[in-house]
Parts: sequence; structure tokens; C-alpha cells
Amino acid sequence: MSRHRRSPGKPRSSAPGSARNGPAMPARAEVEGLIQLYRAGRLREAVEAAQRFTGRWPGVAVGWNVLAASRQAAGDLDEAASAYRRALDLEPGNAEARNNLGVVLTALGRPEDAAAAHREALRIKPDVPPWHYNLGMALEAQGRPREAVACYRRAIAIDAAFADAHNRLGNVLRELGAVDEAEACYRRVLELQPGGAEVHGNLGNLLADQGRLGEAEASYRRALELRPDFAEGYGNLGNLLRERGRMDEAEAAFRKALELRPDLVWVHDNLGNALADLGRLDDAVAAYRRALALRPDDAVVRHHLAMARRFGPGDPDLAAIETALAREDLPSNDRMHLEYAAGKACEDLGDDPDRTFGHYREGARLRRDTIEYDGGDDEALFAAIERAFDAGHRTSPEGAGHPSEAPVFIVGMPRSGTSLVEQMLASHPRVHGAGERRDLARLVASVDRSLGRGFPDWIADIPAGEYTRLGREYCEAVVDPAGDVARVTDKMPDNFMYLGLIRDILPNARVIHVVRDPVDTCLSCFTHLFGGLHAYSYDLGELGRYYRAHARLMDHWRGVLPEGFMLDVRYEELVSDPEAQVARLLDHCGLEWDPACMDFHRTERAVRTVSAAQVRQPLYRRSIGRWKPYRAHLQPLLAALGDLAPRE
Repeated sequence: MSRHRRSPGKPRSSAPGSARNGPAMPARAEVEGLIQLYRAGRLREAVEAAQRFTGRWPGVAVGWNVLAASRQAAGDLDEAASAYRRALDLEPGNAEARNNLGVVLTALGRPEDAAAAHREALRIKPDVPPWHYNLGMALEAQGRPREAVACYRRAIAIDAAFADAHNRLGNVLRELGAVDEAEACYRRVLELQPGGAEVHGNLGNLLADQGRLGEAEASYRRALELRPDFAEGYGNLGNLLRERGRMDEAEAAFRKALELRPDLVWVHDNLGNALADLGRLDDAVAAYRRALALRPDDAVVRHHLAMARRFGPGDPDLAAIETALAREDLPSNDRMHLEYAAGKACEDLGDDPDRTFGHYREGARLRRDTIEYDGGDDEALFAAIERAFDAGHRTSPEGAGHPSEAPVFIVGMPRSGTSLVEQMLASHPRVHGAGERRDLARLVASVDRSLGRGFPDWIADIPAGEYTRLGREYCEAVVDPAGDVARVTDKMPDNFMYLGLIRDILPNARVIHVVRDPVDTCLSCFTHLFGGLHAYSYDLGELGRYYRAHARLMDHWRGVLPEGFMLDVRYEELVSDPEAQVARLLDHCGLEWDPACMDFHRTERAVRTVSAAQVRQPLYRRSIGRWKPYRAHLQPLLAALGDLAPRE
């Protein structure tokens, strides 16, 4: 998965003020001179002068405040916190010092103490916008984003032109999924500060999240026009270009970011991901190792490295993973990534199935704990789709929909063989493999927003012209950029939900449904940490129920879609008799036979799925029956699958 970097803004400190109390006071000129050293940025001199001052006047708070602020500005945070506390012992009502102590404590990774300091500052002075902003940052650091939102909103209510608060609010709203509100925040910042490169970058991240890739690219490029040395901007642009399949440009963007900032671990990691997509696994491994040289305890990179290589006996990478997992203070997100990496390593080594599955099970548990998911929602959605597209559904009127014959939709459960099928077809000289495209889901979401109802509730009401528009916009996004080819594949597995809509908006499209043994499919899902959500895949019982619901919907499509619109391909038959099955695929797509489809593993193209390494290899059968050594651990899955589970 790609790692984006947002521009968060910084907490706001207050400048130290003049002396307020004490039985004996220093001369005013001495106090002002001390403060001026700090304000002039002469920090070493300010620290030395403040130390002399507090030695002579230990009961005067201003000396400790200047010492603390100078230490803070110099990065000596522990000393700064100590000095602020001395100042507050002398002057408990100094709200500015309490705010500054909170800023230091946040930077020291002590957000609970920081929040307490900011709250006390706001009790004394409740209407200071930057202090509400600082409290929001401390709450964010505690994992309390909704409370942080309230703080940022309060800061903005007091000062509507507080650009940093709008930006930070946008960041948190984006994480909470309130994308429209987040976008409004970023656009408000750009009204206030049109030249804010970092905010253009944040807006680009948000637009990319929504699949609005053209707009996102424009935002990233505007950020780089404003700030040509914006290394993080190049890194985020690289992610966007990778998403759009422009791999040479993506690699160049990542390398430009690293030329500007060689220490950006997340960019080394994303460069490795892009190289893995291209099948350049040795180069990808080298990129991951550069990232680990900078940050040896980066669990995400460890996981990506594990997926890009095969482990051998006595492997030092496995030893590093096991050492990290032994830490009692390991954050749960890091542990999750490392458990998946350990499972992959143990499986490569043919280790004890109980030990191997234990790693996968723990990784899945940790992932599931972070997700709010109710499988009943998916089952209800699939049932609603069946009702909307029943046998009496009016397909698009004659002449409606886009007439292109180019789109080929490859659907199925994740890990069912869809990547292999696309790689075979994309090896044909007249086919472009577009990968997993989010364009159809984006178009559906746009109709949801415009009509104020979710798919499929609006299906019976949209006019014929909408069918044509949706088909045209899909082709403009996916087909037209592919150039002079006969067919363009879209292998987003979740498009299985939209097959009736695809028939309406692209009546000449083709669909290929890939089916694999249910238990092998589900086990492969369970043992992978997906870049997307796939929330159903981290609990065996939920996974089995989702598979059953998926299978039922596919049975429905077979009953209502026109004959010849969809072709079912079994993974096991494709592996056992590839020539016959490839011939079926090509015939369904209206393409002539080409032997390049049998040499698919030699085809150089980007593959942005967890199957990227597998499709670079000749066909193999070792994934068939993979589930059997783990049978003892799969009872919740087998029970949920019911009659779909094998009887052996």
C-alpha cells in the first residue's frame, strides 16, 4: 500500500512576557535585554543569559520562561519542560507558560499531560484560538480525533481566518471519512493563503482518496510549482502516478523526492512498491533495505520486504522480525504488519502449520480490532442489488449506454486468480491491462451524491441519458488513455456488484468471472493484509459469510444477464489446462489466438496487487489445496461456508 504524507501544521507557542511578581525585582532593562536575545533568535546567548539571570533572581518567573522558550526553540525539550514548570511554580496563573508547556509535552510524546496543560491555559484565558488548536493537536496524538475536531472548530469560531486550524481540521475530517467537509476546509485555506504548497498537497491527497485522480494530479503539480523543493509533494505525486499506471513517471517522481530528501523513509518504501509492481523485485528489495537502513524498526517496510522476497533457512530478516515481535512495548499497528511478515516467512520455509497460521491469525485479529464492520450490511446491499436488477429490470433503452466494445471487466473474490487472468490477457498485443480501477465505483458515488440516495436505490429512476453519460465517462477515464488497442481490462474485483449497471451503461462490454476453490480463496484473503479495506477478510466466520453472499449474487447475475455477457473461468482449470482456458478467454473477448498469452510471466507491465510477484512466475499448482494443512484452524470458515465447503 502507498504511504502519503500530509502537511499537518505546527503547535503554537507564546512568547515569554515580562516579569510579574517577586519580592525583589531586577532592573527593567535587564529583563527586556533578556527577552530581546530570545526574540532575536540568539538562542545560545539567551540560554546563557537566562541561566545567569535565574541564578541571581531564582524567584522571578520571567527568567525561567525565557530559559524555557530558548531551550524549546533550540530543541532541548526536556530542559524546556523543566524550566516551564519552575516558572509555573512561581506564577501558576501564567496561561502562556502553561500553553507552552503543553506544546513541549506534545513534542515529547506525552499528549495526555499536554492536553491537561492546554486545558488549564484555556481555563485561565478561554478565547485564544491557537491554544484551542494546540489542545486539538494533543487530543489527536491521543487518538481522540472527534474531540480534536471540536477544538479546531472552536478556534475557527473565534478566528475565522485561522488558516492552520482549517488545514488541521481538514486533515482530521479526512481521516474520519468526512471528505466533503475536509475538502471545504482545504479550499478555505487556499482562499486565505493561495500560495500554500502544503495545502495544495493535502487537497491532492484527499482527491486521490476519492479516485478524482486528474484533479489530484493538478493539485500536486500546483504545489510543486509553488515550491519546487517540496520533496513530500514529489513523493505524493509519485503515489498518484503509480495509481494511474504511469510507472516511469512515478519512479522519476519518487527519485526526485529522494534527491531532495534522501532521508524520507516512506518514499523509499513507495519506490520499492512501484518497482515491485513492475516486477523489478531485486530493485524493490534494495529500495526497502535503504528504507530500513534509515529506520530499522519500520514494520510497514519489513512487511513489504517480506512480500517481495522468498525466505531461506537462518534468514536474518526473519530474525529481525522475531526480535521486534518479542518487544512488549511494540505498537499494535507495527505488531500487525510484523505478524503478517512472520507468517509469510514461516510459510516460505515450510514451517509448522500451527506456528505459521498463528502469526496470520494474530495479524488478522489486530487488523480486525481497528475496523468497524457488520457483515449484515453487505448481505443487505447484495439483496437490494438482486431486487433492483431482477428479471424484470429494464436494461438501458435501445441506443442508450456507450457503444464501446473495448471494456473487459474481470471480477471475482480477491485472491481468486483475477490478476493471473488479466496478466494473460494483457500479454496479448491488442489488449491493455488497466489493473484495479476505481472509476466505476467513483461514478456510482457521484450519482449517489447527486440524487441523495445510495446505489442501487436510484436504478429504477435514472433517465436513459444517464446510462450514456456514465458509460462515456468510464471510457474517457479508462479506455481512451490506453491508446490504439482493441480491449482494455479492468480487474477491480468489487465490480461484481455492478454487473447489471455495467450491462446498462456499456452494453457491448464483456465480463469474466474468476472462481477458485472457496476455502483456498478465503484462506488467501485471510493471510494477506490488503491495501484497501476488505473488512470482511480478517475474521474467518465473517469471511465465510461474505463468500456465500458473493456466490449468491453471482448466481443471480447468471440468471438475469444476457447469455454470452459473462464467462466463468475456474482457476484450477486455468492452471491445469492453460491453453484451452486461454483460448476460451480470447474467444469471449473476440480476440485471435496469440502465443504471448501463454508466456504471460514475461510480460513487462505494472501489476498493483498482492499478486504482483506471482504473475511474474510460470504457472504452478502449489496454491491448489493450500488450505488443507490448516484445516484444524479453519473450522469457523468451513462452518460459515456451509455447503460451499469441500466435503473431503
